[in-house]
Amino acid sequence: ASLGGPILADRLFFYGSANFYRQTEKDTFNNFNIGGAPNPLPDSDLDINEYFGKLTSTPTSNQLLEGSFRYRTVAQTNTDIGTTGLASTGDNPKELDRIIVASWFWTASPKFNLEAKFNHNDNHNGATPIDSLGYQPTFNAAHPELVGNFSPGNGTTIGGTALAINNDDFRRDEYKLTGGYLSNFLGATHDIRAGATFSDNRENLERIANGWGAI
Repeated sequence: ASLGGPILADRLFFYGSANFYRQTEKDTFNNFNIGGAPNPLPDSDLDINEYFGKLTSTPTSNQLLEGSFRYRTVAQTNTDIGTTGLASTGDNPKELDRIIVASWFWTASPKFNLEAKFNHNDNHNGATPIDSLGYQPTFNAAHPELVGNFSPGNGTTIGGTALAINNDDFRRDEYKLTGGYLSNFLGATHDIRAGATFSDNRENLERIANGWGAI
């Protein structure tokens, strides 16, 4: 769904949209029972919500201002189950994206223009286990699948997923300033451009074992 139009005639305009996506995977199987019957897996859901908004303004005939915001979430259930793993070894991933863009364009003269632009990108990725085992519970050597992600040696994987927390967050702020000048020399017109960019990038990685992790 989308909607747009003027707020102030010939001066300020808006645009907005929203998109929703839903998907469910049913009746899926893997090869946990090696050489035997297919192993049924739980239904897996995928939900995507995305919102976008934009304002465009022309305060004067030679200036253009634009600002936009995009917000997107992705949520999944019962994923990352290996081809020979139990359903309990999977997880439920989530993702969140925020993007902000603001720009100003000024046509100072028929030959000279200036543009300033700001970009903000904020991305959060994480996942929670289907089967939460706590952090390093009392170790059970007789049944290691109860305290971690265990491969018994027959090609299968049992227990829970290896990570209880698996977050990878990224943020970027970028500032740009560019100018353009049209010049005539040597019998031709030349578009001369110069600019500068500053970027601040940050990443945070957080991981905590589910139980004793991979055993």
